Parts: sequence; structure tokens; C-alpha cells
Amino acid sequence: MKSRLQLILFYAIFWLTFFEFSRILFLVYNHALTAGLDWSTIFHTFISGFAHDASMVGYMVELVSILLCISIFTKENGKIRIALNVLTIVLLTAGTIITVSDAELYRNWGYRMDASVLEYLATPKEAIASTPVWHIALLVLLAITIFVGFYWIYKKWVATLCNKFEKTKSLNLVILILLMGAMIIPIRGGLSVATLRTGAVYFSKKPFANHAAINDQWHFLF
Repeated sequence: MKSRLQLILFYAIFWLTFFEFSRILFLVYNHALTAGLDWSTIFHTFISGFAHDASMVGYMVELVSILLCISIFTKENGKIRIALNVLTIVLLTAGTIITVSDAELYRNWGYRMDASVLEYLATPKEAIASTPVWHIALLVLLAITIFVGFYWIYKKWVATLCNKFEKTKSLNLVILILLMGAMIIPIRGGLSVATLRTGAVYFSKKPFANHAAINDQWHFLF
């Protein structure tokens, strides 16, 4: 059971690292606006935005915990590892696309990306008509680099833990179920009646500082 709990911890850290990287990329990509913030405000975007980050990590822990519940009743660790790899590839692909697209769209539109961009998928040629081909190529290259880098980190520090799964008592399933239940707290943003909202991470009189605190993946899903 120890190796399973270790995997959950490392998987949570992996995604938390990805979300913090996404915020750094957003700030760097929009450096002209970031230059208008002092270091204290920039640092606070990470502190205030942690509520969104923790919520997303909660979702990731829920997903991986389902696989680990299944692993208790099977000896096929290889299949669990493959399933985890596929899950991570899908999530990392989506997360990378959102991160890169959001940074570019904010630079042009001035607001964080949400589900409204899906309307443009019906007419992709019109959506990118004003964007030079070389710029699109650079964005694609950036996305590929981010994906490859983070997937390498995942394979080296997380996926290998599947090989260490030991036989465990079925009763330990209760521990995983309790952990999944506990994830409702960060997902909802606490124990209060009101659930987590976009504005919950706002902390500044400067709109850009508040926007930088938003977790782009969380905002898109919300």
C-alpha cells in the first residue's frame, strides 16, 4: 500500500509542478503586462492562485486513485502502468494545448481562455487566418517541447512506481476511498457552502494580476 500512496503523492506533485509552470509561462509570454507588476504581486499570483491549482490536483488524484483501487484486485501491474500512461498522455496533451493557447489568446484578446473558443473549431481556417504560419509553427513547437519535457519527468519519477506495487489487503481499499472523498475539499475550495469560483483567486486592484492567478485548465473546465 505504501507504494500506491507514494505514487499518488508524486502524481499530485507532478501536476502541481505543471500548473505552476503554466502560470510562469503565462507571465513570461505576456511579459509586457508582467513588467507592470512588482515582485511581491507576481509572487502573490502563485499564492492566491493555489486554490485553483489544488482543485485541479484534487481531480487528478481522484482519477489516479480509481486506477489504484483496481490495482488492489489485480496482479497485472503492467496493465495498470499502461492505463496510467494513457491517462497521463491524454491529460497532459489537453493541459499543454490549453496552456499554450491560453497564453497566446490572452496576448491578443485580454482574457483567459474558456470554453467559448470551442466555437471556433467549426471554422479553424477563419480562426487562424490572421496568424502567420511561422507563429503557429512556433506555438506548436513550444507545445511539443512542454509535452515531451513533462512526460519525461512523469516517466522517470512517477510511472516507475507502478513496478513497486506489492500485494496488499483488500481492506486497504477503504484508505483509497477515504482519500478520494477527502479530495472533495480542495476540489470545492474548502468546506463552505459556496463552491470555488474564478473570482476566488482575485487579490489585486490590477486586472492582469488577478488574471495571472487563475489556473487556465481550471478556468477552461469551469
